[in-house]
Amino acid sequence: MDEITDGEITLSLHQTLEADPVKKYVPARVYKIYRAEDHALAGGLSLRLGHNENTFYGGHIGYEIYEPYRGRHYAGKACRLACGIARQEGMEYLYITCSPDNTASQRTCEYAGAVLVQMLEIPAHLEMYKDGRRVSCQYRIEL
Repeated sequence: MDEITDGEITLSLHQTLEADPVKKYVPARVYKIYRAEDHALAGGLSLRLGHNENTFYGGHIGYEIYEPYRGRHYAGKACRLACGIARQEGMEYLYITCSPDNTASQRTCEYAGAVLVQMLEIPAHLEMYKDGRRVSCQYRIEL
């Protein structure tokens, strides 16, 4: 699916990434998030398709909303749209993770319909750990 909208925002496919068995990456799609009313670029979203240790700890969805567009639930709305894409790809659930001190992302997860499952300690062998992340809130969305 190259483009999907809810009438307020549009996810537009920007890049398709193949799986990387060496890094243990699943295939992914990278979307740009546009405001529907004026096609302003509001942010981006990545959707990782498949399950493995990296998606368990790092999540299936990553998002960023640019400063001028924050506070309008665009990230949560984008996550909802991404859920529809994942469902069409045969996935039954998605994880979204965030730092325990990132209350905005926690609210986004809840707005998107995700439920907090647990606090995860990141294993030392993962790239996330090497990047400085030690603990994550793990949210799950049933599709």
